[in-house]
Amino acid sequence: MFTLDEPLRYLALKLEFATFQFDSLFAIHFHDVQNGIIYKLFLILGAACVGTAIAGNKRIAIPLVVAEILSGAAVGKSGLNWLRIGPELNDWSIVAFAILLFLVGTNLPLRDPKIKAALNMGIAATLASYALAIPVAIGVASLTHFAHVGIVVLLVACSSTSIVLRMINERKLSGPGLTMTTTWIPLADMSTLASLPLAMSQGKTLQVIVGTLIIIGVGGLVLIFIKKFENSDSGSHYKQLSKKRDWAWQMKYYLFALFGLCLLSQLVGVTSTIVAGFVMGATATLVGVPKRFAKELLGLGEGLFIPLFFVTLGAKLDIRALFTSVANMELALCIAAGALVVHLLVAKLLRLPLPSGFMAASSMGLPAAIVSTGLSDNLIEPGQGAAIIAAALISLGFASLGVTLFERQNPPVPKRKKSDNDGHEPLQMPSLAADTLLPPVPVGQSTPELTPAHADDEPSVVSTHEIGT
Repeated sequence: MFTLDEPLRYLALKLEFATFQFDSLFAIHFHDVQNGIIYKLFLILGAACVGTAIAGNKRIAIPLVVAEILSGAAVGKSGLNWLRIGPELNDWSIVAFAILLFLVGTNLPLRDPKIKAALNMGIAATLASYALAIPVAIGVASLTHFAHVGIVVLLVACSSTSIVLRMINERKLSGPGLTMTTTWIPLADMSTLASLPLAMSQGKTLQVIVGTLIIIGVGGLVLIFIKKFENSDSGSHYKQLSKKRDWAWQMKYYLFALFGLCLLSQLVGVTSTIVAGFVMGATATLVGVPKRFAKELLGLGEGLFIPLFFVTLGAKLDIRALFTSVANMELALCIAAGALVVHLLVAKLLRLPLPSGFMAASSMGLPAAIVSTGLSDNLIEPGQGAAIIAAALISLGFASLGVTLFERQNPPVPKRKKSDNDGHEPLQMPSLAADTLLPPVPVGQSTPELTPAHADDEPSVVSTHEIGT
């Protein structure tokens, strides 16, 4: 039977031989370079490039997050073992996680009027998800001997905003129950992520609750200050100056506030950066994210920090322990099945279409957060982390199935094309081109160039790397 062990062993021997030749030629020892951050960033970004190439392949067509996790596993302890996670890289991963959650927070539909109209029903669906998740989580924990019931409750009740909303937008879905579904999913996503520090508190429940309230309160003060500053004359002056001179002024003070809240979270005993990242992302959403700032933030996140987080996460996993342990495989299957059962029951109770339950059962952001934090704090084992990620991958299949079923039940109405021979002249819509709005230009003068001065200040939505949460 063919196994990967012999090819990997051969590749490792070739690498050792190349390392010996390198050491004999240069005074620098390659093993010393391997412990440096430059070598690790080189591997991480190389794995991220491979993951992007895999995700962009039309025949494979898997989410980018999944491809980056698998690429990280290939260079980590599950594969070649080139990328070894130490304290320094753990610190970088914490920074990347804070920026990831900041991006997720900026994508929350807090200003959407449709979401506000269906808010009560969304809250009811989220509470029902928690109520049903508790007995299911107890059953899963007893079956698999997984000691952390609170973590299983969140895994079973959570949803993934970025993945499901992206699928819905790509298919241009519409139909009964869709607004309710797109309200329920972000609420479940936000609440489970915000509750994660409490589930992983390890006996410090009261401290975590008080610390979380302090972070939210300070985040509210930051929101008020930023709003007042941006509406002031000084704020407008520096914003225009930043646009002219490419200073990235808003990026600087938003990141300053983000890491200030992260520092505060450590001081008040909430070691995770989840609440701080979410609060700052929600603050940016409520203030209004300009397009220019959205592009800057997206470049910062997608270019370095988000790939760093997911590749590092994949390198920490022990995929071999998943497939060699019956308990870990049972844990993955039970979490995925429990999440599906809970969300289908909630959809049935609230008289939503059945595909809504499939879509809401998907998750990726919360499992990634649990595995990253749990492995860093030695709360879970690498094999259990691989099981949790495997359950999340199964749930992506549920979301895809739900979107397909919803599209079949509510097929898009084709637009009727006007016939040229129906006896009517086609309706001529007035042109909205920019040059029609300009005043007439006197003879002999050139047409003034149109520069959309405020285009960069319009609110925008930041992509969240197909995750979320």
